[in-house]
Amino acid sequence: MDKIPDLAKNLINVGWTQINICQKKFSLKLYLGNLDFFEMMLFDIDAFQLFYLSQNCEQIEKQLKELNPSLEAPVKKILEHLETCLINNPEKNEYTTSLHSDFLFIKMKSKLSGIKFNWEFKLTKLENRLLNKHFVIPLLFNCAEYQQRELELIKIIQAKDKEIDDYKSQGIELTRSKII
Repeated sequence: MDKIPDLAKNLINVGWTQINICQKKFSLKLYLGNLDFFEMMLFDIDAFQLFYLSQNCEQIEKQLKELNPSLEAPVKKILEHLETCLINNPEKNEYTTSLHSDFLFIKMKSKLSGIKFNWEFKLTKLENRLLNKHFVIPLLFNCAEYQQRELELIKIIQAKDKEIDDYKSQGIELTRSKII
């Protein structure tokens, strides 16, 4: 369990994507490293649980042979398909999920170039303290950034209001030109 936070460092700068699997809402982070391995983090919004999975090239090839024995494809193609299935078109696939005490198991059925394609994700449950690193801290930084931008916009508007008041005090009549 201690090694997982180190491996999940690739996911720190990856944004969350909202997906629906089996009528449940999840937030997903997916990282494809040079298209020869992948990492994913899944946050179960309802259960407030964080899950993680990492697979290297050999593990991907092994799982491909086990689940799709009649299919041969390069790892790059498999990873691109998984990304498409999870992020771009999750509703076009069939999913089943089962939640266990230490992991979340997701089975996916889809089509790869018109051929049946099966994949299984066995995501390990992570400690909730990792929510700080992947959720809370980025959220706080985003809030601070938005507050800073709001203050800058307020200053700009106040400066423009002052500029308009200066024009009015000089007797200049301001008109708004029509926008065509």
